[in-house]
Amino acid sequence: MDFEGAVLPVHLIVTGEELAESNCVSRKFGLNLSPAQADMLAHRQEESLRETGRIEFGGGLLKKLVLAFCDSPFIQPEDWTDTLARLQTIFYELKNETGDRLGDDDLIFGMEARFSGGAGGSLDALESTPPEWFLHPDLEHGWEAEDEL
Repeated sequence: MDFEGAVLPVHLIVTGEELAESNCVSRKFGLNLSPAQADMLAHRQEESLRETGRIEFGGGLLKKLVLAFCDSPFIQPEDWTDTLARLQTIFYELKNETGDRLGDDDLIFGMEARFSGGAGGSLDALESTPPEWFLHPDLEHGWEAEDEL
């Protein structure tokens, strides 16, 4: 299926409630999103969906990313919005690269583990992580994967 140039149905405008819930948690770590920043992230999410040919129906990705990454010592307040925008894109790329074999929560858990672990807080390193790592995170530790890819 080719979505290039298609207008995808996006129900992703960050709601005030979602933003408030996210900020309630992230503010404890010195990270906060303004309504304008949330709007920018919603637009970036729409762009990411188009670029990756994905469709999102439920929304809530922003809140999940905030909750997973807000306590990272690698994220600075001045980079928070840009980091979340990039994490959204990486998430959708990985969903494609892993063939949707991971649920959203499992993939976000793996992304955070990789970011805070072997990637050392580098979004570039996270983005260049082979998809197999997320399917078989034990590979990072040198263990044999049980399943063939």
